[in-house]
Amino acid sequence: MRNIKDIIGNKKNCIIGIDLDKTLVNDIENKPYDPKFIGEPVPLMFAIAKQLISDGHKIYIFTARVASDNPNKDISLPYIKEWCIKYFGFELKISAEKSHHTTFLLDD
Repeated sequence: MRNIKDIIGNKKNCIIGIDLDKTLVNDIENKPYDPKFIGEPVPLMFAIAKQLISDGHKIYIFTARVASDNPNKDISLPYIKEWCIKYFGFELKISAEKSHHTTFLLDD
């Protein structure tokens, strides 16, 4: 795996989307999908996300869980917000759409 600094280099104030399931959080394999369940952080990616925030970059959660055509989007959203507060200490932007302002998107 490449070092995140090798990818970002000296860029400042990047906007970085990080995929939720199987990238930022662990998924429970062979279990039915539960829109209320948000797994534990993936240690390496969580550390990268915290470092990016510390370095002044803006990160957001990128997930199909809140896509406009997902019938469970209104169920999932508060659980994702709660997860952010629990682990980051504050809410992050949560989106199913990549903005044209996005510098990088980290996904599995």
